[in-house]
Amino acid sequence: MKSRHPLVTETHLVIEVAFSTLEFDRTVKGPLYASAGVAEYWIINLRGRKIEVYQSPSTDDGTWKNSQIVDAGDTFESPFAGSIQVNDLLPIIGE
Repeated sequence: MKSRHPLVTETHLVIEVAFSTLEFDRTVKGPLYASAGVAEYWIINLRGRKIEVYQSPSTDDGTWKNSQIVDAGDTFESPFAGSIQVNDLLPIIGE
């Protein structure tokens, strides 16, 4: 059992799952993670059925040098998690 939370230097990827918190995750948490030097940040956007991928943080101003929005059915590459299929991370919606 761990006696503490991981340090930023031990955290390479943070994933937020957003339904009602999407704007907060983008405008508050994203810049905080970038400022802290977290290398990669994903927002799993449940309403939009896509993943927002942020990489290469700028610790000086809390921005991300690289970002992309990946739609359901598509795949993206993560330096920490490999090849990711968006559908694998989204809930299945009934017909």
